Amino acid sequence: MKNKDREKELLDTYVAFINFIKTAMGEKSFDKFLSKNRLKYVAYVESLPKLITRKHFLKITNVSTTRFSSWELEANVHCLSSADNVCVKRRPRQLTQKERDNIQKIVEKGGPNKYAVWAINLKSGKLKFGITTFYKYSKGLKTEHQLRKAPRKANLVRASRLHEIWHADISVFKTLDGVKHYFYCVMDNYSRAVLAWRLADKIDDEISVAVLQEAFENSNPIQPTIKVENGQEELAVLKYMTDGGSENKKIQSKIVFAVNHLVAWKNIRSSNSMIERVFHTMKNEYKYILYSSDFTELKAILEQTINAYMDRPHSQLGIYSPREVMLRQSGWFDEKSALKDGAMKRLHSNRNNGCKNCSCSDKSSCLKEDQLVQH
Repeated sequence: MKNKDREKELLDTYVAFINFIKTAMGEKSFDKFLSKNRLKYVAYVESLPKLITRKHFLKITNVSTTRFSSWELEANVHCLSSADNVCVKRRPRQLTQKERDNIQKIVEKGGPNKYAVWAINLKSGKLKFGITTFYKYSKGLKTEHQLRKAPRKANLVRASRLHEIWHADISVFKTLDGVKHYFYCVMDNYSRAVLAWRLADKIDDEISVAVLQEAFENSNPIQPTIKVENGQEELAVLKYMTDGGSENKKIQSKIVFAVNHLVAWKNIRSSNSMIERVFHTMKNEYKYILYSSDFTELKAILEQTINAYMDRPHSQLGIYSPREVMLRQSGWFDEKSALKDGAMKRLHSNRNNGCKNCSCSDKSSCLKEDQLVQH
């Protein structure tokens, strides 16, 4: 092959590779990447091989000659009197140091957001440059509004044992006959298990009490003895968490067992999101529940859905389901041994698969793998 043909082939490969990177990253991402690494880009362009001209390289990387000249100045002309590190005589359009200091004062003084800050000060004559320049030089600065402390995030409510915290809530289902039905549910925080539920055609505090009573009778929770502040011991009280709905008011006076009623965002800084997540799972993973024709069909599908949910492994419970944790049947599966056994069988099978296309020439590496797997 002639040298010219060889050079053309190399150039085509070179250009194709750059186009591949541009396509993979996207035009905007590629452009941002070059801007961020502009000094390295300049150094690379200045040491380009004879295979490709500078003009051609700038064209395929979508960098104009004006833009490259600006980057080149920044890379090669250093001036300590300029904040841009480029002599103001060589780049006379750059902001003065006074304007930069003014940006910092204006931004830190405040405003709802940076765009509003720029617009207000542009109209008042304090700023005389565009929004892009303002964003560029105010990057990293925060307005007074942005510096205000954000409200504290909700505390995650997590139980350390069964029947320490229960959650209750109501979800609305609308059947195809146009009627709304109300799904009352009580669940355990630790196991994520549904303890009791009921479907009704209205919101009523008596139904909430009945469902809670049913959950207590089904679970018969035994509370452990705990130490209180004065060092004495007493039985722990079940924490019952709900929202502030009318169906949950004065619920402690309507039940025959002791609970510590917690109202989300009232006497505890947290939402009742755990049980809301159960409703979300039911409506999104078991979507046929949303297409029930009437009350009777919805109730039957709800029962099937809850059973499916109870037997479905939960990510927060490892490999176990809410029912297994609730019935104290978790911990029976030796996950580590199962994975180790699978790895050994896989290794043996792959080594003896009779592959005719290749062969293991380094037996020592195979022995090392055996030792790693066994340990």
